[in-house]
Amino acid sequence: MAPAPGRAVTVASSNKVVAIVAVALTLAWLWPVLDQMDTAALGSPTVDLPAMLWTLWWGVQPDGASLVNHPFGGGDFYVLAPINLEVARLLAPHTVLAHNVACGLAVALAAVGGGLWGYRLGGANGALIGALGLGTSPPLGAALRDGTGEFAWIGLLAIALWAFDHLSDSLPAEDGPARSVLRELTRILGAGMALAACALSCWYYGLAAGIGAGIVALVRAERRIALPRVLLAGLVGVLLVLPALHSFQASALEPQRQLAQSLVAHVLHGAQGPEPDHAIIAQPLLARTQLIGNSDTRQVGWIMGLGLLSASLLITRWRAQLGLIVAGGVGLILSLGSATPGGLPLPMLWINRALLWFGSPLHLPFHLGALTSCAVVGVAAAAVRDSRALALAGGAALVASLILPGSPLPVPVLIVPRPVCLARLSAEDGAVLDLPGVLWDSQRALDDEALAQLVHGRPIARLPVFPTNLVLHQGVSAVRNTALLRMIAGGAPVDLAARPDLSDIIALGYRFVTLDIRTAPQLAPALSAWLGQPWASCDRFLVYRLEEAAEDLDSSRIPSGPR
Repeated sequence: MAPAPGRAVTVASSNKVVAIVAVALTLAWLWPVLDQMDTAALGSPTVDLPAMLWTLWWGVQPDGASLVNHPFGGGDFYVLAPINLEVARLLAPHTVLAHNVACGLAVALAAVGGGLWGYRLGGANGALIGALGLGTSPPLGAALRDGTGEFAWIGLLAIALWAFDHLSDSLPAEDGPARSVLRELTRILGAGMALAACALSCWYYGLAAGIGAGIVALVRAERRIALPRVLLAGLVGVLLVLPALHSFQASALEPQRQLAQSLVAHVLHGAQGPEPDHAIIAQPLLARTQLIGNSDTRQVGWIMGLGLLSASLLITRWRAQLGLIVAGGVGLILSLGSATPGGLPLPMLWINRALLWFGSPLHLPFHLGALTSCAVVGVAAAAVRDSRALALAGGAALVASLILPGSPLPVPVLIVPRPVCLARLSAEDGAVLDLPGVLWDSQRALDDEALAQLVHGRPIARLPVFPTNLVLHQGVSAVRNTALLRMIAGGAPVDLAARPDLSDIIALGYRFVTLDIRTAPQLAPALSAWLGQPWASCDRFLVYRLEEAAEDLDSSRIPSGPR
């Protein structure tokens, strides 16, 4: 059936508005790197960005397993940001460009997904609020600032909720039996595929989509129609995700666990206490609500703008969106984690135990707050359905949240270093021993080693991504047991007469030692004394060639003849 002319015009105008919003927001978020897309990466240098860049680089290497945990290899490593990785494959070897392009696509998709979600709930006015609301949402901003690529795809969460919400619609009466069945199957398959795409982009968002869709279906008056469809679509989504889930379970990221004999027993009694929630277990509940928004005072404008719109609906027509309100509240409760600071269990405890049976628990449950963000956007979109003035006022508040003091913009930027002396190593053979990367287990050491390998591309002792480096640590253990590393770690005095034997470290396949003198200047005198003059130096890096040092060491040990 062709849409009515008025509706067709409304849909077309809404599409234009959403497209304009998507382009404008993409440019706004990417503004700091628009003139340096291949050299400056969007995100904070001190959070997840170095690991994300390394993951995109490593994921496109044909011999990736041999480039880490040298000389043992890296085994299976599941990349948690598969969409970003596919972009990196298309743009290889331009890793930084791929990261920035993926960020831009995620922003555009957030606006498009928010626009669809908003139009579904609030018509043309709701499309504006949905696109602006989700495209400026705290979870999206936090993902872009931190460099955590998988959490930028909140647009897929909105699209999954939109697809599942359509399952509650009745089929047109004029459709014949065959066409009705085909239309029914198409909607169910489409919703299942949307759920799978959401889960594959981010495990947290996949769970959030499933929880949100189930709650909305249960609360709806049409639940007798919607619930069977939702269950079938959910089954389709789970089946599509199973191969990737199996790969994730088999990766080095997931060590073997001893599980209870049944799922019920595991959920009820499978842990001695609440599952640990990294980064929030010690936080008071009030502080956790800030983590749920993935923000601090920078997003007050967003919270106030959509909060006021949502409040106007709650006061007048709250029953119409009861499912969304409940879903947002459940997302909020789950985001608080598995236990209170005092150890009292919260609902996330039992969900985490169930997830542990199938794969991995969610150690950062505050990311489930994305469901709350989508619910708030949806409720705000519904609030402006009959008021263009209210929609424009809400849109202005959202735009102001990006312009006025306290804005999350501009996003920090990492200028990715490309030291010439490290780049020279890409044409050499053998592995590279990064100091102090193999000496210290700090996040900074991991990040520095990850960024260095982007330049030289040679095998290293680590797999420089937490927590995988805790599982694949054989390479680090082996190199720490060599004479050179034992002397450095032990703080041996610089004594030319006691230079270390280098045969063991060379036998492991290492040919070069690099030192970032900014990080560990105290090591430079010892290395220069024991290994001789650097093979190359630039910026803040010193590069030593082990074979040259070994030859010099052997010649110094040849006894001179009788005088």
